[in-house]
Amino acid sequence: MMIPQAPRAYEAALRHRSAAVVLLTAVLIVTGGCATHSNALDEVYRQYGTGRFHLAYRYAKQVIYNTNNASEREEATLMAGMAAYKLKNMVAARRYLEKAGHSEQPDISGDAHATIGLMHIEAGRYNSAHQSLVKAGRLLNGNDRARAFFFAGVTLQKLGRWSEARRDLTSAEAAATERTLRRRIAREKENTAWALQTGAFASRQRAKHEQAKITQRVIGLELSPAVVILAVNDKGQTIYLVQIGRFNTYALAVAARGQLGLPKSDPVAVPK
Repeated sequence: MMIPQAPRAYEAALRHRSAAVVLLTAVLIVTGGCATHSNALDEVYRQYGTGRFHLAYRYAKQVIYNTNNASEREEATLMAGMAAYKLKNMVAARRYLEKAGHSEQPDISGDAHATIGLMHIEAGRYNSAHQSLVKAGRLLNGNDRARAFFFAGVTLQKLGRWSEARRDLTSAEAAATERTLRRRIAREKENTAWALQTGAFASRQRAKHEQAKITQRVIGLELSPAVVILAVNDKGQTIYLVQIGRFNTYALAVAARGQLGLPKSDPVAVPK
C-alpha cells in the first residue's frame, strides 16, 4: 500500500479548517452576529483558501504588525508560516511557525508543530519530524489529532521502527472519526517493511511481463526476484502490483532503487 504524501494530505485538512472559519465568519456577518476575527484576518484566510499564498503571506504579516489583539497576532503568525511554507520560503516559514508553536492556544500551537513536522519530512529529517508531529498530536483533537499521529507513525516506519510506529498509529486510530481516515490507518498498521513497486496493472498478463523484465535486472544483485501482488484499489477494482524486496528501512529501499536504476518513485510500505 502506498504511503500517502504527507504534506498534501495533512495540509488539505488545514485548508479545510481555514475555509470553514471564513464560512462561519460570513454567516455571522449576514445574520448580524459578532465575528471573532478582524476583516484583515478574514482576508488572510480567504487568500490562503483560494491558493493565493503570496497575498495570504503579505496580509498575515500586516495583521501581525498592526493588531493589538494577542490572539489574532498568534493566528496571523501561524498563517504567515503556513503561507510561507506553501511559497517554499522555508526560512520564513520556520521563523513564524516556531513563534506560533509557543501559543497557549492548542489548535494554533498544534497546527504550527504539525507543519514544522511536514517540513522535516520533506527534508528527510524523520526523527525531528516525529518529535514535531507527536507534539502536534498531543495538542490537537479529533481527526486533526489522528492525522498528526498517523504521520508520526509513518516517519517511524521510514526509520524501520515498526513496533513504535504501530503505537502512534494506534493513537491515530483512537482519535479518528472519519471513515476514510480510519481505513487508511488500519491498512498502515498492517505494514512492517518497505518494498520497491515498479508498476500497478489492471491486467495480470501485463503485470507478469513487468515481473519478468524486472527480475532480469535483479540478476547479480542480492535482491529477491520481483513478485506480483493481487490488490484492490480505492475504487474497488482488482489490480496487480509488481514489487521487489522487503527492506527494514526506507533508506535501504532507496539504495536498492539506485542499484536497479529504477525511476525515482517512492518505495512503498507493505506487510512482510
